Amino acid sequence: MKKVILAFLALGFIIVFTQCEEKEDNRTIITKKIQYDVPIANPDASHDWWIRNIQGSDREEFLNNIFGRVLSGDVQAYDYFNEPLSTREVEKILTDTLIQTLQRPTAPYAEYDTMIINKIEPSDISLLRFLEEWKYDAKTLQIDKKVFAIGPVMEVTVNGQKVTRPLFWIYTDESVLKK
Repeated sequence: MKKVILAFLALGFIIVFTQCEEKEDNRTIITKKIQYDVPIANPDASHDWWIRNIQGSDREEFLNNIFGRVLSGDVQAYDYFNEPLSTREVEKILTDTLIQTLQRPTAPYAEYDTMIINKIEPSDISLLRFLEEWKYDAKTLQIDKKVFAIGPVMEVTVNGQKVTRPLFWIYTDESVLKK
């Protein structure tokens, strides 16, 4: 009986240890760093809902989580030079101030300056910027991406042209900051 128990224990150890072996990584690095923007709110209603779009409630939940965690200090935000931002600095980034000169509608039609303050909300984000590493398996052509950082991006109009305005980075892998 002892021999049978020892045989099962030995078999069990062999199974456990062979399952725990690290598989050989046959993937090849395509690029150690790649940065690109992904539209997440497609304004073209003629496309299928999933093209250049994340479904509205999922997008809101994701962006609210990012903004909430950054503003609470739970997640560290960085500027585009990888310098840490305080929550106060992030609050300033999320406040868009515009000084505009207007003219009174009645005589003597004097000009006056006014300050317009807009708070940037998660719903204003139309793009996400990713910093990733890409690897692929030459046999299967499967591509694996490792996300190092995510940055919310707004599209704004400046002098009649749409331009992107990145707000901040959050790193999912802060080890890339040291490289």
